[in-house]
Amino acid sequence: MTKYEQSNIENWLADLISEILEVPPTEVDRTVHFDRYGLDSVAALTITTALEEHLERELDATVLYDYPTIAKLSHHLAEITARVPQ
Repeated sequence: MTKYEQSNIENWLADLISEILEVPPTEVDRTVHFDRYGLDSVAALTITTALEEHLERELDATVLYDYPTIAKLSHHLAEITARVPQ
């Protein structure tokens, strides 16, 4: 299993968001929209930048708005990572 698989991306995102929100990862619902967590544009940029570093690729600045849950975003990122060579 690699860090580019959906389940790993999803777990990584849940851990990152739990750190930002300062809550245990078990309290992060992967189907809740990011805005319900009170994540602002600064947090969105922080998450996008961290994802770019983690996945070693550039992402659109709007990726969190286009895929507004951990589940949807991780699914999208796993798909594009599988299609585009590193």
